[in-house]
Amino acid sequence: MNAAERKRDEYIRSLDAQQLLSKLLSDDEITDVERSAFDDMNRQARSLTPAQRKWAEDVMRRITPLDASLVPRGREVETPDVLKKLPLHPPNRRSR
Repeated sequence: MNAAERKRDEYIRSLDAQQLLSKLLSDDEITDVERSAFDDMNRQARSLTPAQRKWAEDVMRRITPLDASLVPRGREVETPDVLKKLPLHPPNRRSR
């Protein structure tokens, strides 16, 4: 697990059940089945079971983007010859 994933997981674990459910319900990326289940959990207004909490955190991980500045870069590769010979500027507009 890299630093970006650790930071995202810490953020998700810091949310209480009510905050987690409200963030999930406000997101457009969850499925209708997930929305229905989270809405039911939210209406019951009691703490989540460990299984419900784990499922909600897994969905939150899926929809929460990683901080790009913390994602490690891949290995450096040499630029292919074809890409080295590209022009630095677009061609000039020709007048008629």
